[in-house]
Parts: sequence; C-alpha cells; structure tokens
Amino acid sequence: MKKIIVLAAIIVAGFSHDSIAQTAGKSITLPFWVSNSFQRDFQNAKNVSWEEIDGTYVATFSARRNQAMAYYQNDGKLVGIGRPVNADDLPEEIMKNFVKRYRDYTIQKAVEYSPSLIITGNSEKENSLGIYPDTEGTLYFLHVENAQSEKILKVPTLGTIEVLKNIKKRNRS
Repeated sequence: MKKIIVLAAIIVAGFSHDSIAQTAGKSITLPFWVSNSFQRDFQNAKNVSWEEIDGTYVATFSARRNQAMAYYQNDGKLVGIGRPVNADDLPEEIMKNFVKRYRDYTIQKAVEYSPSLIITGNSEKENSLGIYPDTEGTLYFLHVENAQSEKILKVPTLGTIEVLKNIKKRNRS
C-alpha cells in the first residue's frame, strides 16, 4: 500500500509546475539502463527533464505536442506512463462514480496512468503482451479538494475509488 501511495504522489506531483521547477536546477546521474531504456522507448521525446523520487526515475517530456511522464526502476524497467488530463476528458463512468461520492469536491489535477506492458511466455512463439498481474489496467489519480480537505484518489476505470491520502485543511482565523 505504501508503494501505491508513493507512486500516486509521484504521479500527481510530477505534473505540478512547482515540482518540476524545484528539481530543474539539480542535475542527477541516470543509471545506464534507465537512460538506455528511455532512449529506446521514446525515440521522439523532446524537452526531456529527469528527477529521481524515492528510487523511481521520472522523465517528463513532450511527445507529439503532448506532455507525458515515464516512470522507470533503477534497472531500466518501465513501470508506467502518465499524462495529465482535463477533468472534462475523464471517462463518463469515472465521473459518475466521483460525483456520487465526492459531490462537494473539485478536481484540481487529473492524471491518467497506464502500467507498462511486459512480454510473457517461455519462447518467442509463446510471447504475448500482458499487463503486470498486480495492476488494474489504466488508472486515474485525482487531486481533489473542498473547503475542509484535500485528497488524492486512485480511480480505476472499473471499480471503486480509493482514498490514498487525506489532508485536513487548517482553519484560517
């Protein structure tokens, strides 16, 4: 569970301009496998910037005029890909579930996260693409708030919304 919360924080915070600005001045040394994998996976990436957050290497870049993020483990394994989305572009079923449970909250940020695909099978003939068995397919992470609190929500395409982080706001007097 802690790993999911850290990943959610990385995903949501990663699209924040403040987060990128704070790390822009620091230079990090990428492991060879991370750099090599990224160059292979995203050959047309432009304006690439890197940061390392809790052992995950995060590339923020532009591809076909869209902003995206790629998440890599130290060994160069692609963990997933994220992209910011407008609340208006969220799938209808997700919005219905969100409005039922969080009617008084406003969506501040929304990120679509897709876990990476892996090749499975014992031989070339048997290989097929499959999603990591511990993932739920495409997920959405929402940063929402109202007057009393802020939340980070994990929203699977199908299934129930999970609160990953809940921050109560202090009364301002």
